[in-house]
Amino acid sequence: MTFSEITEAFEAYTGVSGEIDDSELAIWYNEAQIDLALDFGRIKTAELVPDENGLAAPPADNIMVVDANADYSWTSGGLLKFKTDAPVEVYYRAMPDPEHVFTGANPNQTPDLPYSLHYLLALFAASRYWDRESEGDTEEMNLANKWWQQYQLTKKMFLSKMNRAGNSDINHWVVIP
Repeated sequence: MTFSEITEAFEAYTGVSGEIDDSELAIWYNEAQIDLALDFGRIKTAELVPDENGLAAPPADNIMVVDANADYSWTSGGLLKFKTDAPVEVYYRAMPDPEHVFTGANPNQTPDLPYSLHYLLALFAASRYWDRESEGDTEEMNLANKWWQQYQLTKKMFLSKMNRAGNSDINHWVVIP
């Protein structure tokens, strides 16, 4: 879905049209995109060469290391600690590519997620909208909670189906450059 199509879905969920600035919608869509990328983002691979202490910085676009061909742990400084100084293959979920980070200026821009998840950005934004608008109003807080719960339940449903399909096994992954 394009930015404008996601915005149409957002307007259908909230019942408001043209009241929200596109730059604010872009912020909400990007928040959702990063949240979804933690579970559904592209898997990338990188070869890291640990230093003599077994330390290596994760790739710059990493949001979550999911596996490596060597045991590892994290340091408090955000480095990966390996028990080797030999090159290590790391699999990780990546941040959305820059051309998919919404600015609100391009109505044809698309998210960096599988198409089946695109409408979740509108659910996330609907929750953010009603949370912002509520100012203590119980009815509007209930709408914020409703859309948040719908977002979370749908995300969990997709994750459950993905895991049942065996996609959590590294041997099934297709790494996209």
